[in-house]
Amino acid sequence: MNAVVLWPCPSAATTSPGGIQWRTTVRSPSALWVTCFLAFHVGLALLMRAEPWIATAHALATIVLGLIWVGLSHGSERTAFLAAYVTGSEVLWRMAGAEVFWEYAKYAVVLLFAFALLRGGRWKPPLLPLIYFILLVPSATLTLAAENPSDARQAISFNLSGPLALMFSVWFFSRVRIPSRQLQRLLVFLLGPIAGVASIAVINTLEASSIAFGRSSNFITSGGFGPNQVSAVLGLAVLASAYYLLDDTVRKLIKLIMVIGLFVFATQSALTFSRGGLYVTAGAVILALPVILRSARLRSRLIVSALVFPIVVSYLIVPRLEAFTGGSLLSRFRNLETTGRDRIVMADIQIWQDNLLLGTGPGEAETAREEFFRGNAAHTEFSRLLAEHGLLGLSALLALLLMGLRVPWRTGSTTGRALATMFLGWSFLYMAVNAMRLVAPAFVFGLACSGLLEDPPTEKGDSRFGHR
Repeated sequence: MNAVVLWPCPSAATTSPGGIQWRTTVRSPSALWVTCFLAFHVGLALLMRAEPWIATAHALATIVLGLIWVGLSHGSERTAFLAAYVTGSEVLWRMAGAEVFWEYAKYAVVLLFAFALLRGGRWKPPLLPLIYFILLVPSATLTLAAENPSDARQAISFNLSGPLALMFSVWFFSRVRIPSRQLQRLLVFLLGPIAGVASIAVINTLEASSIAFGRSSNFITSGGFGPNQVSAVLGLAVLASAYYLLDDTVRKLIKLIMVIGLFVFATQSALTFSRGGLYVTAGAVILALPVILRSARLRSRLIVSALVFPIVVSYLIVPRLEAFTGGSLLSRFRNLETTGRDRIVMADIQIWQDNLLLGTGPGEAETAREEFFRGNAAHTEFSRLLAEHGLLGLSALLALLLMGLRVPWRTGSTTGRALATMFLGWSFLYMAVNAMRLVAPAFVFGLACSGLLEDPPTEKGDSRFGHR
């Protein structure tokens, strides 16, 4: 019998016939496969840029064919791979003009995880993720009462699809251990579409007749799309690429490919002039430093990286970027102004004080902020929870923090703990500066909740999701 538990532990894996399987027979990716996969998505992205219908077809085919691909597998690792692929593709679809609804990627991830959980007979969720989401539901009645049905649906979907995706991500990943070779492949599925995002941004930058760099984000160098979102996924790609430098089992040629990718992603993220992408990634690494420093092996790699990377950045990359931007790059990143985010947070707190119990309802704080600052969507998920969900939102935030506090200790591997801390830190920091505009923070939060870099218990080559 499957009991509802506060927080299932991967170490409690069982081999019951109804369990969801995670196969251990997946091979480490080869350097040829990684190169071809990344190169294919560079070419695909440029085709999407020229013909937006290709982006639409790709978005639809990813889910339809992906569900078939997942359904043909006896294990659930394909679900994780496909969810990673959708996460990496979200900004690509948006910037290429795919004709799918705005929250398409979030609901696609929910669909994939729900399918896997149903298929494996594990439909009873852990309690904390369920509580987190259920606490956000009652305030939706206020939005339904204040708006016409169409506007209310859009407001609720925009603001609650991210938390819904986070709940399902934690639900799915909290039951698995992910060995190194599987994580290597999963992150390649994430990086492929993001390489496409970078390629569109690079081509758009090179084709521009003139680019004016100043004190704000740049749409041209962001591929003609929102700099915040482009910068964020490129920063996530930097973090994912850095993982390959920590894992001893990664082949040397793949490490070289990822080092090159890391510099490309970081450079183009910087050129968007949206500081959040690199700041959030740097913050995630800093949060993981106490874990990294406990391992002699990781500590030695950190020392080498601290010597090599600053030299390359300071003497090879930054001078060229400074010349290209007319000396504006360093000035932009040295500017620590919050571009109004602090005032939005203060406005949210004022709104919460006026709507203490249920808040204003999802999406309704946007209008209420006009009284205190300006009417716009929230940039900080944590203050949005207070303004739009009141005390229930505060309770949901506490549930989210409790989930996060458990994450780094769910794996016995030092590298796994360091990686989980980086992923968790990235997710929280992203939500602090960009709310939940993308599915990425939900997926990455869930991924951090898995047992990373652990060899799972097996029976005839398979491991199972487990409950206590």
